[in-house]
Amino acid sequence: MKRHFFMRSCMLLMFLLGATSFFAQEMMTIRFVDQQGAPLRRASATLPEKIRLEGSGASATVTVVATGLTEEVQVSVTSGFSVSPQTIEAGAKETAVTVTNLSSKITTEGRLILRSGDIRTYVNIIAHGTALPQKDLSQSAVYRGKEADESRSFDASALTENGFTVELRARTDDAAKSVLPYAVTAGGLGFKSYIKDTSMGMKNSKDVFVSEKGISNPANGGTFYNTDGQYHTYRYAVTPDRRIFVYRDGQPVDTFRVADLALQPEWCQQSGDIERNLLKNGDFEGEWDFSSSQNITKFIEGWDVYPYDQYNSTQDITSEERSNEVDQNNHVLDLHRYMWNDGWAAAEISQIVDVAPNETYAFSALAKGGQYNGSALGTIRIQDLQNSDNKVSMSVSSDSYETYATDFETKANTQQLRVYFCLERAKWGASVSAFRIDDAKLTGVKRLPTAQIGFENSGADIEYFSYDATGAYAPLFARLATSADELTLNGTGTTATFDVEAENLTGDISVSTNSGFSVSPTIIKAGTRKATVTVRNLST
Repeated sequence: MKRHFFMRSCMLLMFLLGATSFFAQEMMTIRFVDQQGAPLRRASATLPEKIRLEGSGASATVTVVATGLTEEVQVSVTSGFSVSPQTIEAGAKETAVTVTNLSSKITTEGRLILRSGDIRTYVNIIAHGTALPQKDLSQSAVYRGKEADESRSFDASALTENGFTVELRARTDDAAKSVLPYAVTAGGLGFKSYIKDTSMGMKNSKDVFVSEKGISNPANGGTFYNTDGQYHTYRYAVTPDRRIFVYRDGQPVDTFRVADLALQPEWCQQSGDIERNLLKNGDFEGEWDFSSSQNITKFIEGWDVYPYDQYNSTQDITSEERSNEVDQNNHVLDLHRYMWNDGWAAAEISQIVDVAPNETYAFSALAKGGQYNGSALGTIRIQDLQNSDNKVSMSVSSDSYETYATDFETKANTQQLRVYFCLERAKWGASVSAFRIDDAKLTGVKRLPTAQIGFENSGADIEYFSYDATGAYAPLFARLATSADELTLNGTGTTATFDVEAENLTGDISVSTNSGFSVSPTIIKAGTRKATVTVRNLST
C-alpha cells in the first residue's frame, strides 16, 4: 500500500529592508510656475513623483524653486519624518530641502507639504525602517535565578534615550505564576510588561481603566500557552524613536509606541520645570492605526481608545480645515455614535499624565458637537487617579468650535491625572452630531521618572535576566526547516526518513504524525542543529 506523509513547518518571520537603497533616486526639482510665470498645476496638487527613503535615518534632498511666488513657502512633513529648512523665501531660485526618515517601522508613508499663500503642493513619501541588528544576550546575563525567585532590580545608570534591550527567560506554567519585567530611562523611555500563564502584554499605569494592553499570539490569533511547563524567552527592544519591539522565543509578537503606555505612578518622584503641554499628541497630528478588517481606528498615538466596536461608536482622526492657516492638512479627533444601535458604552479617548502633588494645572481644548435634540452628549473630563472625588467635567454645548478651559488642583497624594473625551449614548436611530476636539493642552509642572530596570516576580521561575544598554537588538532569528515536503511509504511497516534543521530555537521541537503512522524521535531537544526523523507506515 502506498501512502503519503506530508509535512508543513510554519514560522512567523519578520523581514525588514536594510539601510542600503536598492535603487538610486534622481534629485527631484519642484517648480510652481513655468518660464512665462504661468502656474504649472492647480492650487492644490500632489506630484506624481515620490520620495523614497531606505533605512531609519535615511535622507533625501529635493530642490525647490520658489520663483514666481509672492509669499514665503512653509515646508512641513507628516509624522515620522523631519524636514529642513521649514521656510523658503518667496522668489528664491533654488533651495535644497532635506527629508529624513525618523522611524524604525517597517513601512512609513507620509507627505512633504509646501504651502505658499493659497498654493499647496504635496509629495508623497515612502520609507522603510532599518532592520534591528541581531545580538545574543543569553550569555551576558546580569542575573541567573532559580525556581520561584524573588523580585530583583539592577543598575539602570547606563540606560539612555538611544535605546536598549531587555531579555529574560522565565517559566509561568500555572495561574499562580507571573513576572513583570520593566525598564525606564530618566527621559521616560521604557515600559513595564506582564507575563502570565496564558497571556502577556504591556502595563499602562496601574489599577486604572485600561491598565493592561494585551498581546495576541500571532501563531494562533490569541493565547500564549505558557502552561506547557517549559521556559520561554522574552525580549523587549526599545528604539530611539520610542518604540518597543516584543519577541517571544525569538519570534516577533508585537510592537508598541512608548507614547501609548503611561508610566507607572511610583516611577516619578521628582518635579521639573513647567511644561507648556504635558499631553502627548494633543494636536492629533501624530500616528494612528486603522484596522481595515474591523473598519475602526484602534490606536491613536498617546491616547487610549475605547471601545473597539464600530456598532457602538467610532473614534477616528480626520482632516478638517478651519482657516487658510489651519487648512486641510490639520487633523482633529472625531467621535461618532453608531446610529442604528442603542450602544453599550460611551465612546472614549483618554490619556494618563504624571503630575506633581499640590499643584495647579491649566487645561484647554477646542471642541464642538456631540449634540442631540437639545442634549449635550459630549463631555471633557479630568480625573485624579488617586482621589476619586477630585474631578472636573465640562459639557460641550455647541456644534461650533469653542475653547473649553479649566484649572485643576492636585492633592497631596496625587500622582496621575486621566484626561478624557467622552461621547455618551443616545437611543436607536438618534442622529448625534460628530464630537470633535483639537489643540488639547495641559500646562503645569512636569514630573521626572527615576531610571530603573528589573523584574517583579510572583512565583515565576527565572532562568536568567539580561539587558544591553548600547541599543535595540533583535534576537538571533530562529529557523526550522525539513529536507523533504513529502514522504512516500510503499507497504505496511515500511519507513522513510527526513532531516530537521534548526537554528536559534529556544524550545524543544515536538514531532508528531496523524493516524496510521508512527514517528521517532517525538522530541528534538533545543539546541540540536540537525536531526534525522523516521516515519513508519502502520496501516494495512
